[in-house]
Amino acid sequence: AEAALAETPSPASRVAPISCLGEPRPMQVVGESGGYAVRALELNSGEYADVFGVPFSRTTPQFKSLNGCAVGPVDSIAYCCMKFQQDDLGAMVVRIDAERVEFVAKMPGWSYKAAFGSDGTFWFVSGRKIYRIPQIELLPGFENPRSASIADASIAGPPVDVGRTGNDIVVVNAELDDSGMQEYVVSARGRRVVVAHAADPPRRW
Repeated sequence: AEAALAETPSPASRVAPISCLGEPRPMQVVGESGGYAVRALELNSGEYADVFGVPFSRTTPQFKSLNGCAVGPVDSIAYCCMKFQQDDLGAMVVRIDAERVEFVAKMPGWSYKAAFGSDGTFWFVSGRKIYRIPQIELLPGFENPRSASIADASIAGPPVDVGRTGNDIVVVNAELDDSGMQEYVVSARGRRVVVAHAADPPRRW
């Protein structure tokens, strides 16, 4: 959360928004004993301050991993990718705050590569394919990860094969060729910057 965002809670969610008022503070989610911590970097001191924690016991059954987190530009809520040890649960897109976890969409596989587009679309890469969930702030969240009503991550259509990407991604709107403004996935892989078209037909630079 690097800018002041609108703090209007999602009508589909009870999760509290992240406050981005005041001085910009880059945030990250890091593993610790017993779960994960959301921390903010204090730019003046260079030190991290805890914002809130997400213990493994927050979910039933307990989750295993949390990554790919980003703050939604529409609702200012933190969205992450969460992984379970149980095969029937796999991985899901979730909303998190200091008190609760909401399960929003079932993922085809685990991912730690996720980002929001400027229009509020949530993107994540699983394997070599990128999935998009537009208007994710409107999807209802559920307390039970086994709820049959949880949306599928392919709700907006089949994924696009973008090939291998780096460990983090950014989705940008740009005009890189004669096709006009398009959405691209940008990442760093090794010593290269990889740019991939986020729609068919896939193209890479």
